Amino acid sequence: MRREISVIQKALQRADRKVKLTKTWINMHNTLGVGEIVGASLILSTTDRDLLRDWVKNNAGIDPLSNDNLGDSRMDVALQGRDEKLASGSVFGSMIQVARANGGAIDLTTGSATVPPGSLLSVDPDHLKVTRETIILVENGAVMRDWHRLHLPDSLQSALLIYRGHGENAADVLKVLSEGGASNKIGFFDFDPAGLQMGLTAPVDALLIPAHWKSFTDDSPWVRDFNKPSAFWQQGGNLRYLDRQAPETLKPIIEHIREHLLALTQEHLVSHEIPLCILRFSPNFPGEET
Repeated sequence: MRREISVIQKALQRADRKVKLTKTWINMHNTLGVGEIVGASLILSTTDRDLLRDWVKNNAGIDPLSNDNLGDSRMDVALQGRDEKLASGSVFGSMIQVARANGGAIDLTTGSATVPPGSLLSVDPDHLKVTRETIILVENGAVMRDWHRLHLPDSLQSALLIYRGHGENAADVLKVLSEGGASNKIGFFDFDPAGLQMGLTAPVDALLIPAHWKSFTDDSPWVRDFNKPSAFWQQGGNLRYLDRQAPETLKPIIEHIREHLLALTQEHLVSHEIPLCILRFSPNFPGEET
């Protein structure tokens, strides 16, 4: 029904007397009895347009001749009209998922909350206080769910973990990172060319990488068991991007990944309790050396 309301609103605001006979208009003609079909068009009289205007008012709670729009959430739409299901967003689409690395309290504008291992806090981004926080942006949902298994350096034991999101809430997460006033922002991605590129294009200042990455060679037993060289070979475009855009601090890592055809996922790094360290984009970033 949301689509029908949008189509009607545009037609009424243009004062259309004739509209193309689309599936939407055929449905409105059959349901409400409005308009006269003439060829591939539907002719709308003044009475038809008045009927359509009243129908939108009754069902959506907005005047289609105004610039009012339907709200995105069901609660917003419930204030406007009788059908809350006209909301465009999913029920939890605007919530972001967070946790504290040491299980400590998370500051919100409405109070504070603690999140036990194996759980996540879903919160409206406007309620999350990140000023002066150290944030770890977690790209993988499975890893975020098992955040308590991350083998973090000492300086990140109290970091705030935020899932990068997808769809509706991904933009909200980026806004929190860009505008929230966090002191340090660190990204955790796959240890491969694509993961490094994602880190460079995300609003973060550093990356989490394996602390002993130099020992990750193509002939080491753990790498032989869990590396995905086939995935590495699909990331030529990512390597070319890194060659052009990566800062000097990343060059040794890139060359090591290239030499040993490394493509190691976050899931493998976390499930096998691989210690992680901070890889800085800038020498001024606080934290352990790689």
